Amino acid sequence: MAQIQLKDLPPDTKRKADRAKTQLLLKNPFFGSLLLQCKHIWTKEVPTAATDGRDLLFNPDFVNTISEVELQGVIVHELLHKIFLHAIRRKAKQEYIDNGMRFNVAADYAINPIVIESGFTLPSDCLIDDKYKDMMAEEIYPLLPEDVEPSMADLINGPAGDLTQQEQTELEREVSVQVGAAAITDKNWGNLPGAIKNLIDKIGEQKVDWRAALSEFIQTTIHGDDDITFKRPNRRMLAHDLYLPSTEGVVIPPISIMFDTSGSIYSYPEVVSQFVAEIKSIVDHLQPECTHLICNDTKVQSHEPIMPGEELVVELEGGGGTDFKEAFEFIQDLEYTPVMNIVFTDLYFDFSNLVPTIPTLWVTYGDGNNEDLPDFGQLIHIEGD
Repeated sequence: MAQIQLKDLPPDTKRKADRAKTQLLLKNPFFGSLLLQCKHIWTKEVPTAATDGRDLLFNPDFVNTISEVELQGVIVHELLHKIFLHAIRRKAKQEYIDNGMRFNVAADYAINPIVIESGFTLPSDCLIDDKYKDMMAEEIYPLLPEDVEPSMADLINGPAGDLTQQEQTELEREVSVQVGAAAITDKNWGNLPGAIKNLIDKIGEQKVDWRAALSEFIQTTIHGDDDITFKRPNRRMLAHDLYLPSTEGVVIPPISIMFDTSGSIYSYPEVVSQFVAEIKSIVDHLQPECTHLICNDTKVQSHEPIMPGEELVVELEGGGGTDFKEAFEFIQDLEYTPVMNIVFTDLYFDFSNLVPTIPTLWVTYGDGNNEDLPDFGQLIHIEGD
């Protein structure tokens, strides 16, 4: 596909797209998170906008014909095609493959009411009809004329691309992870339309994207009350062609990382390695004033304060039973008092004697204890890849 480079876009078109995407991120964290998981491709090989099931495609001539607010709606429309896996579902039957435009129109009718219900605006000529509300594309398809006019779906084009069975499986897994992470990002996702809530609930029954949950806990705990500024762009987001705010002059306060080093932890070396690698990445990025690394079984076995620029080296010490009472008291008396606590454990211990003083994230592994769970903090579960 012939792509148009950003430097070759008309300045007004690029500014409109940048503003639309930035406002979408600020307005709706759920769709904003999904947006950041997509490449944004400019091409004249699609008539309007489209998705291949993974990334978003925009025709600059089309973008020039709609308003910035309508462009936000178009972006959400394409994201909905993606999260409802229309690229995969269209391949479920040979009839859908042979009548791709008809399925595309059905899919448009299915998701456009969700765009409106989510608080966004679509171009006036979009495909929307109340009689199709709350219906799936497969339900709408047989109700449409067999000779659907291609122009009906030209305004907001739907899914495209041919996928192998393996690619379909990989895409479905990838999208599920992204939707799950977006739900974690948006603390008010319960206010989203019912169709999206049902999708999130379904994905929530699958394995959680623990890396996204871990990163989100750290970011929201540390940055939750900080002011934002556009004076210095967030460089991570520039890769997505977005000029977003970053925290100005923020010093990251100390954090605590506790490892349950009772005997059972040594049964999961690969999981421990995954967790350590992710913690290292986050600590290297955030550079807290101090990272307190604590190994604990029935008591605190070791405490290593890691200062900015120092390498985080994890050497597990312990092997007995489990009791975190001393560890929770221990962090209150540290010179650099942590503002958050991440506890890596299988949860097989008594929580009744613990007094929480800072936000706590319980990261469980293996089979975990699903009967007696802590009544404070957040909980995520990880498994080996």
